Amino acid sequence: MKIPVHLKHKPVIVSEAYDTIGGRKSVRAAAKGLSLGIAALLFLLLISGTMLIAASVRLQNVTDGLAVLDKKLLDTLAANASADAYKADAYKADFMTDSTDDPGSDASSAAGSGEQEVLIGTVDSARLDYLEGQILQLASAQEALEAEGLKAVASLKEQLTAQQEQLEIRQNELDTLHGGLKALQDRLEASARKYDTLINDLYDQNETLKGDIAAVARQNAALQAEIEKMKAQNLTVSQDLEKLRRAVLTFHNMGLFGTIRTINREGILRILDLKEEKPYMTQEEAAEILKREGFTISTYEIFLIYGAYFNEFK
Repeated sequence: MKIPVHLKHKPVIVSEAYDTIGGRKSVRAAAKGLSLGIAALLFLLLISGTMLIAASVRLQNVTDGLAVLDKKLLDTLAANASADAYKADAYKADFMTDSTDDPGSDASSAAGSGEQEVLIGTVDSARLDYLEGQILQLASAQEALEAEGLKAVASLKEQLTAQQEQLEIRQNELDTLHGGLKALQDRLEASARKYDTLINDLYDQNETLKGDIAAVARQNAALQAEIEKMKAQNLTVSQDLEKLRRAVLTFHNMGLFGTIRTINREGILRILDLKEEKPYMTQEEAAEILKREGFTISTYEIFLIYGAYFNEFK
């Protein structure tokens, strides 16, 4: 498994084939890769600390080098001083001078001694110049390292300040988000309580409606029974009314000597149909239609039918 390196996590110890490592669950291990590391900010702090440690080591090395050079310079100066003293004593010895009494030989000896002193002084001066140049180079290198260290420290401080500012910004954002989440949670809890109350009210109303529906159903059943009863009563009344009308028609249609003369039943039904089709039909118009249709019914009987059924007496 390829370990990602673009995240804030900085790998230090990586195993891309962790599932093949020996163990009780090797090959069957669910973990395919292992990465042990540090966070980006800690990684930056470690790198910056390493840079400071390296700069400190380099400064310490330069300081140690300067101390060594100082010691070498002191040893060289001490050696030169000892050599000069030794040479001065040596030239005073009898075996270092000519035994003749020739004044010229003393002059030549004195001249040779002066040349040697000039040569030795020239050599010591060149050595001192070289050492001074080395010391100046080391001092310059020390100053450069100190400047580099100060620059690194300043850069690290700037980076840490920027990181601190970013952390403060992120903390403020997190605080703002936390406040928003808290407000949202409060609103959700308030809405939940409101919905619970509404649901409970709806449940109570539903139970009340169920009771009302049951009561209405009972009333409807009672009304339906009452309607059926009234229909039966109406049918009885209608039958009684029809009987009464026929009795009235028969009574008024009796002969001179009390002879009972019933009116044609088909003629009565036909007049009822004609009046339903044309409510304003007169007795004369009904008589003409019945005559054309072959019904045997008198004008007086039509008059009786109009009076008994439609309360018309014209």
